[in-house]
Amino acid sequence: MTLGLVLVQSFWFILPMGLANMMPVFGKRLLPRFNWPVDGGKQWRGQPIFGAHKTWRGLILGALVGWLAFVIQQYLFERSSFVRLLSLFDYQSMTVWLGVVMGLGAVWGDLVKSFFKRRRNIPAGAVWFPLDQIDFVIGGTLLAAFFYLPDFNHLLGILIVGLSAIIVVNRISFKLGLRETEW
Repeated sequence: MTLGLVLVQSFWFILPMGLANMMPVFGKRLLPRFNWPVDGGKQWRGQPIFGAHKTWRGLILGALVGWLAFVIQQYLFERSSFVRLLSLFDYQSMTVWLGVVMGLGAVWGDLVKSFFKRRRNIPAGAVWFPLDQIDFVIGGTLLAAFFYLPDFNHLLGILIVGLSAIIVVNRISFKLGLRETEW
């Protein structure tokens, strides 16, 4: 298997996670309700648990978008031999719950990273490289492992593609005014 194919397959695999990870940014415009902090504004050892910007809206949208992206992948898998080549598993035999947990896992990974960022006194929005860039991939892949665990080569590909893609997406989002920080 070539490196190029591993990277393309890894991209296809993490697509529901990546789209779910972007939803909190777009969610402000799409779903103005549910803007309640996941941690309820509570603190632990004098610091916010996650922070006010980690909301139920992000969790809800992450799960919905992960599910929707996965359903679209299933649809394309059934109709395209090219998409079958991109796929790490048979989408027809996989439950759509995988998409839900990939979306939730992406947002959960961000929550866990935010928890540790607060413990290290790193302010919200400050760069914590590379964890800020791969938190969604780690969380999404860990939860997805209950349904499907990629092989070692694809796990490395997932980290490489996830890191690269989020840097590109964040820079484009910053230039378009959708993000306040470039990272």
